[in-house]
Amino acid sequence: RDKRRGQQDIGPSRLTAVDGSSGKVLWHHDTEQISPLFLAINEDRVVFQSEAKLSALDLQNGRPLWTSPCSRGSPLKV
Repeated sequence: RDKRRGQQDIGPSRLTAVDGSSGKVLWHHDTEQISPLFLAINEDRVVFQSEAKLSALDLQNGRPLWTSPCSRGSPLKV
């Protein structure tokens, strides 16, 4: 397969939560490729876009909270 300069083959992604004080890994979450520059964290959740969906995980345990379909290039309404 021909590739353009700077293009990479990127497969599935893994989110990992780490306790900043102890360095202990709290949880992992395997997902489809996460869209570049689309990861947000607040006090209790992690929100990210992977492929054609927007998802949120519980920050404490990594459990899925919700998933919503979305299309690339479309404005997101939250």
